Amino acid sequence: MSGMEGLDSYIMGEHLTRMEDVLHRCPKCKQEWRIPMMFDMGGWFYQEVEPFCEQCETKMEVVEEE
Repeated sequence: MSGMEGLDSYIMGEHLTRMEDVLHRCPKCKQEWRIPMMFDMGGWFYQEVEPFCEQCETKMEVVEEE
C-alpha cells in the first residue's frame, strides 16, 4: 500500500469501528428513541433493519445532536 492509500483510508476512518446509541425521531408523532448503530469503514450502519416508529409505522430519522 502506498502512502497516499494509507492516508485516504485514515481520512475515511476505515481504522475505526464503534457502536453508539444514535438519537432518532419519528417525523410524524415526534417520539424519540436511541437506536444502536455501528460506525465502520467510514459510514454508519444499523445492526438490524432500519428503524420504524412502533406507534405510527413511519421511518425514523436521525437527529443531529449539538
